[in-house]
Amino acid sequence: MPRHTLTIKLQRRGVNMADCCKVFIAVDGSKCSDNAVKWYLTYVYQPKHIVTIGHVTEQNYLPTLGYKDTVNAFKEASEHAKEVEKRYTKMLTDAGIPKDKMKFELERGDPGPMTVDMITKSEAEIAVMGSRGHGPMTKMVLGSVSDFVVKHSPIAVCVCKDAHHGNCK
Repeated sequence: MPRHTLTIKLQRRGVNMADCCKVFIAVDGSKCSDNAVKWYLTYVYQPKHIVTIGHVTEQNYLPTLGYKDTVNAFKEASEHAKEVEKRYTKMLTDAGIPKDKMKFELERGDPGPMTVDMITKSEAEIAVMGSRGHGPMTKMVLGSVSDFVVKHSPIAVCVCKDAHHGNCK
C-alpha cells in the first residue's frame, strides 16, 4: 500500500502521521512479522517516531506435562523471545533507528488480549502487525490474533498480509 493511501486511510480514523510519534509493532518471529516491520520501515517510519516492538510468548504448558517438560518449555520460550528481540532490534538499528528511539516489550499469555494490553500501555498512536493469512476454517478453529487485536485495540491497527498468504511460517 503506497504511503499516501495509508495516510488517507489513517486520517479518516483520526490519525495524522505528521503528528504521530509513538508506534507499536507486534511481532512473533515469523516471516509475516518480518514483512510487517519491513513494511513499516518502508512506508511509515519517520525519524521522530518512538518504536515499541512487542512480543507475546504463549504459555503453552499442559497439566499433563511433568515438571521437567514444563521447565524445558519455559526455557525454550525464553530463548525464542531473546532471539526475537535480537532480530528485530537489529532490523531497526540497521534501518538507522537509534536505540534510544526503540524498546522491546515481552509478555507471557494469550497473544490476542496481551497484545491489546501492550498496545494500550505503550500509549502508541498506531499499531502495525503481520497476519499469517489463515483460511476461514483455520480461523474458526484456531482464531486469529490480528482479528482480535483489530477488534479490541483502542488505536488504529495496520495489518500487513504476506503477498502469498500462508507463506509466513
